[in-house]
Amino acid sequence: MGMSGYAELLIMVIFAVIVVIALLLIARFLGPYRMLPSKLTTYECGVEPFGDARGRFSVKFFMIGIAFLIFDIEVALLFPWAVKLMGFKYEGLGKIAFIEGAIFVIALLIGLIYILRRRILEWE
Repeated sequence: MGMSGYAELLIMVIFAVIVVIALLLIARFLGPYRMLPSKLTTYECGVEPFGDARGRFSVKFFMIGIAFLIFDIEVALLFPWAVKLMGFKYEGLGKIAFIEGAIFVIALLIGLIYILRRRILEWE
């Protein structure tokens, strides 16, 4: 991509920003704007709010969230590695790349075994 490609990209980004700003201004000036007490209340799935919004949550929610993030990032890292693995094979680095990927997967399997033994994913 030469300089003209970057110029086209810059023009596209500037155009997108101008369109977004224009639409926000149009909505601001043409749309209804009345602050009512009902608009200031919290709203969650059609259920009227009750209690304090700053209630405590069980640690299990956080543990499951962290486990999800770890394995979600794992998948995000494994896809490019798997795609590039064939390129490494043609460059003569296939075995090294495979061993590195295998070590990564083994480390994640150890983490999964730990999570299953600690029963983090079980609800009681």
